[in-house]
Amino acid sequence: MPTGRDALPALRAGFTCYLRRVERAFPALPDLLGDACRWLGLPPGSMTAEIFCSSGESGVAMHSDFDVNFAFLLSGRKRWKLAENTSIVNQTSMCFAGDRTQPDPAQLGYADHPFPVTMPADATEVTVEGGGLVFVPRGWWHETYSSGDCLQLNLVIKGPYWVNVLGSALKNHLLADPGWRGYAYGIAGEGSRREEAVETFAGLLAGLRGTLLSEDPRALAERLLAELDAETLTTGSTRQSAQRADR
Repeated sequence: MPTGRDALPALRAGFTCYLRRVERAFPALPDLLGDACRWLGLPPGSMTAEIFCSSGESGVAMHSDFDVNFAFLLSGRKRWKLAENTSIVNQTSMCFAGDRTQPDPAQLGYADHPFPVTMPADATEVTVEGGGLVFVPRGWWHETYSSGDCLQLNLVIKGPYWVNVLGSALKNHLLADPGWRGYAYGIAGEGSRREEAVETFAGLLAGLRGTLLSEDPRALAERLLAELDAETLTTGSTRQSAQRADR
């Protein structure tokens, strides 16, 4: 919903409402998230705060998230079912039960096994009340059932992934070379235009052999991280809209 006023009818009808990036509205939360990032050694902005609220009987259907969640139930009562996800390791988007259309079909290609249709038989069930905390590891299947006026604050780790670290570090390094700063003419062309693009790209890649690829991996890792401005490091997961299986 675009505004809280628009969401109120849905809340009263029994839907779970999900509010993103609430640290923008609560002055104390940015300091808390900043302290957590420093303790974990993560760049600033790698954590965010979210709120789930519901009234009466509500819940969230089975799914697994790409982020790490610390779920603080401030009021109400909530029953959780949680189970390790043995189908996919380090997913990069939300995943639904196997009989539903996936928000990001690419996750199916990362999976080693089909997604289950229902919660695994060995799922852990726990009920929490106001003041309770549930830790949800990245990728674990879970579903919830809420009763009463529930208000839950989630502190969420959303990255960065190592692939983002490498991408940002490489970009910083390669931008010092005017060749890599050139326009990629021909990459969407055909025939000779496409061939010229392939040759240009191949030449740039060949140049890496004498620089990055010849360096000791440990020394390279230290140098690239030293050159990386952690405060500007963003991840696709941080920018990605976290869709939820609300019902």
